[in-house]
Amino acid sequence: MASCKLDKPDFSGYNKIDSTGNPGNPVLSDTYQPVNKGSYWKYKNVIGTETDTTTAVLTGESTVINNRTYYEGVGTSTVQPYNDTSYLSRDNHIYTTLSTTGGVVVELYYLNDTTAVGHGWVAPINSTGSILGIPGQFVGKILKRGISKTVSGKTFANVIHSQVLLQYDYGSGFSTYITYDNYVARGIGIIEVDTNGSGITDIETLYDYSIK
Repeated sequence: MASCKLDKPDFSGYNKIDSTGNPGNPVLSDTYQPVNKGSYWKYKNVIGTETDTTTAVLTGESTVINNRTYYEGVGTSTVQPYNDTSYLSRDNHIYTTLSTTGGVVVELYYLNDTTAVGHGWVAPINSTGSILGIPGQFVGKILKRGISKTVSGKTFANVIHSQVLLQYDYGSGFSTYITYDNYVARGIGIIEVDTNGSGITDIETLYDYSIK
């Protein structure tokens, strides 16, 4: 992937916003995922009975993966010390994340900001369509648009609620194993993700951020 790095994108023409409401930090007014270098998001994660906090910071690097431009982010955790590199993409109104765990690549298609309520999409779990030979896919749907949602005491406007089902086919057709409810605010990014299924319950909420 290093050989596919691009020049830094042009971030001119941005508005400004941060978690304190102060003007001065650039953000595209019509995007649901800012990609500016130095922008960060801090999340509280309640996983079952455990609580963790994580931070994701954009490095300013970008690369082409699976014909999409991905922007590099470095994640850290306060409970389980680690440095994790992941990638965010916004391409033709389609929003995806790409991560690698144990050599397994997952490309999560979590939002299309032009899709009407009640409509959705089906996308393979990665470029091969399978993990360890097991076919996988994401089935997404827009549940609500243009709503307000309060997260960590702050009310966000222009929020889209999408629901994404992670499905695998073990030989008898696709079945849902994990459900992700994503709340994404325009100009900010993901403000909450509720994850349920396969013994996993995770509520991830944004409590601080800065868009550079």
